[in-house]
Amino acid sequence: MLHALRSRETGLNWKFNLYVKSTLGRNLVLSNNSFQFNADVSSVNCIDCENAENRYVLAGYGNGSISIFDTCIPSNTHVFPAVGSINRLYELCHRYSVEGVQWYPHDTGLFFSLSADRTLKIWDTNELQMAEQFQFSDTIHSFHVSEKAKKHSLVAVACEDSKIYLCDVKTGSKTHFLKGHKGAVLTTRWSPRNENILVSGSSDKHIYIWDVRKVKSVLMSLELNDGSGAHRGQVNGMKFTSDGVSLLSFGTDHQLRLWDVNSGNVTKVNYGRIENNRSKNIHFDVSKGVVNDLVFIPTMYHLDVFQIYTGKYIQSLSGHFMPVNSCCYNKSYQVTQSGCVKNNFVVVCYSLHDVIFLSTCVAFFVGRGTNAMN
Repeated sequence: MLHALRSRETGLNWKFNLYVKSTLGRNLVLSNNSFQFNADVSSVNCIDCENAENRYVLAGYGNGSISIFDTCIPSNTHVFPAVGSINRLYELCHRYSVEGVQWYPHDTGLFFSLSADRTLKIWDTNELQMAEQFQFSDTIHSFHVSEKAKKHSLVAVACEDSKIYLCDVKTGSKTHFLKGHKGAVLTTRWSPRNENILVSGSSDKHIYIWDVRKVKSVLMSLELNDGSGAHRGQVNGMKFTSDGVSLLSFGTDHQLRLWDVNSGNVTKVNYGRIENNRSKNIHFDVSKGVVNDLVFIPTMYHLDVFQIYTGKYIQSLSGHFMPVNSCCYNKSYQVTQSGCVKNNFVVVCYSLHDVIFLSTCVAFFVGRGTNAMN
C-alpha cells in the first residue's frame, strides 16, 4: 500500500489505480444492505453491463421479459425500479425465456436478446421497440456481438443444428453459416484482438477457431494432448481474457481450461474440479485492468473466483438460495453482479458514492476505497 501511495505522490496515478482495483477485485463481499421480498419476479437467466458508461445493466428473465437498470441513480428507499422494461404485455416480446442479452458494444442505443422461442431480437433502447428480428428453425444456445469489429456488423449465433449463423445487423439478413461441428454449438465468442476471428464450443467436445473471411473457415481445433477434444464433456462456456491472448473454456467434465490462442495449446493451469452439470450455455466473466486477472464462475449456489494465470482459488461468493445462472463484471467499480433461478428477493447494494442495484440478483463488492479509482 505504501508503495502505491508513493507512486501516486510522484505522479504515477495509474499504479495507484491499478493497486486499488486489484485489491477490490480480490476482496469481494456480499452486500449487507437491505433485501426486499418480491414474489412477482421471474428467474434471472442472463445479465450484461454495457462498456460505454459502465452504468446500465440488462437482465433477461425466464418469463420472456427484459429490464434495464441504471446503477447510478441515487435512492433513499434502497430499492430501484427498472428504468426500462419490455414485459409480456408487449406483443413483440419474447414468448419464452430469454437465454442471452448483450448491449451493442459501441453505445447504449441498441441491445440484443436471444430466447428459447428461437429468435434473436435487436431492440431500440430509447423507444423500447424491436428494430430487427432473426428467426431460426432450431434451438439457439448463445450469440455474441464483436466489441472489436469496425469493418463488419455480424452477430454470431450458435445453434442446435451444429451450425454457427452469421447475421448482419445492417442488412437484417443471415449472410452465411459456419459448418464443422458434429454436435450442437453451445457457445461462441468473437476475438477481442481480431474482428474476423471467432471461436465456438460444442457438445461434440471440440473448440474451433474460425476466420469468417475464408471459404474453409476453420483455422484450428483446440485439442488435449490425447487428441480427444478440448474437453471430455460438452463445452458450454467460453471467455477470452481481457488481452485476447488466451481463452478460458468450461465443460461438463467439470474442468475449466486455459488455452493459448496463438499456438492452440492448453496451458498447465489447474483450477481443480468445478461443478458443471448444465446442458446450456454458462455465462461467466473475467476481470479487466487488475493485477492477476480473475475469473468468476457460476457453480450451483455461488460464484467461484480464481486467478486466471495461476489457477489459485480466491473465494466463493455466497448469497443466492437457488442455482446461479450468470454473472457479469463491472470494470469501473470492481463489482460482480450475478443472477439466479427465482429466489423472490430484490437485493440493494451501495458503494461510497453510487448505488449498485440489480433486481433478483446479488451484487458482490467492497464498498471502501472506490473513490480512489476516479
